Amino acid sequence: MNPEEKKLKNLEKIIRPHQQLLGQASDSVLHQEISKYPIFIASKKGIQIGIPLLNPEALDGEWFLYVSTLEEFATKNLIHNDRVDNFRSIYKSTAEFFCIFLIEDIGATFVFLPRV
Repeated sequence: MNPEEKKLKNLEKIIRPHQQLLGQASDSVLHQEISKYPIFIASKKGIQIGIPLLNPEALDGEWFLYVSTLEEFATKNLIHNDRVDNFRSIYKSTAEFFCIFLIEDIGATFVFLPRV
């Protein structure tokens, strides 16, 4: 297993017990018509984006989890306006996946974890 796969498996293991909460948060964003593109943020440090969902004590002792949207990412220039349509084209079904922006010491990336 390469380091990227190992990282995703670890993230999935940490989030799996909280999938119902993530599902409710995602569905709320969609049903309240806040956005068609909910994004969860996993970070080992507190950040100033999104709404806090879980703190490290509720997860594995290291990670914070937030819920945000594509629109907030665009407003805060985390996704540049000229890349928004590209992001929409790769965004996976919210019925089947959670979109997670994974922030680590060496950078950040988007991952899509299956919604079980």
